[in-house]
Amino acid sequence: GTMEGFIATGLDLSKLQLIRAGDRGTKDIIVPGKPCASLIVQKLQGVAPSGARMPRGGPFWDDAKIQLMFDWIAEGANGADE
Repeated sequence: GTMEGFIATGLDLSKLQLIRAGDRGTKDIIVPGKPCASLIVQKLQGVAPSGARMPRGGPFWDDAKIQLMFDWIAEGANGADE
């Protein structure tokens, strides 16, 4: 499943919980079901309208890792609120 994929890439879902919960002013960081509208995807791709590319200072994610994030959000970003 998706969880195994995140563990394999070193993506920490507990950090995603903090991202989603932490900054109410940027509620579009993760938009469940809408990866193209999710700021985190834009940040990872380096196409966000403002702010630094994530992760700040690099190393930047490769396309496969970004695709995992994209797919997870497309599937509803399950697990980030639990």
